[in-house]
Amino acid sequence: MRQGHFDKAREVYEQLLMRDGENHLYRKRLSFLSEESPGAKKLRLLCRILRKVEEKRDEREEGKQSG
Repeated sequence: MRQGHFDKAREVYEQLLMRDGENHLYRKRLSFLSEESPGAKKLRLLCRILRKVEEKRDEREEGKQSG
């Protein structure tokens, strides 16, 4: 979830809940990932932006190493 892989995180929390259906933390996080609250939308957007920034940084670093 911290890495911005919300679909994968949702799958993982669903699997964890199948093992431990009473775990309130898993339920809370799955609920957050499933809802489209303004906070969740902002978090998704920020993660996409961060990934793009990291990709550009990696491209620049690769260019410096090969050049």
